[in-house]
Amino acid sequence: MYESWDYRHQAPGAHRPLIALPNVLPDLAAAMKTNPTMRVLVLGGYYDVSTPYFEGRFELRHLPMPASLEKNIEYRYYESGHMVYVNVPTLKKLHDDVAAFIQGGAGSGK
Repeated sequence: MYESWDYRHQAPGAHRPLIALPNVLPDLAAAMKTNPTMRVLVLGGYYDVSTPYFEGRFELRHLPMPASLEKNIEYRYYESGHMVYVNVPTLKKLHDDVAAFIQGGAGSGK
């Protein structure tokens, strides 16, 4: 099943496809430059060993885009690992944060 997956991805501005796990951060930066009103919500667990807490912040703070667009990225972290949703109280908080973000009232969670 996994043998048929094609991980090649050609990021905007790249000269050739990358053959590895895809890095779509250049695509996100291109999308945010194209649409400067685009908002992004990053959710994660403090104890996530698959996507470590500070790695996401570090990568997003180094996107190839104007610094003025960083205000469009919000962060929410939870007392959990990778699967934030398995703890019911944490799931409720995640739900409320996503709903507030969609409704435009999440505020700055940087």
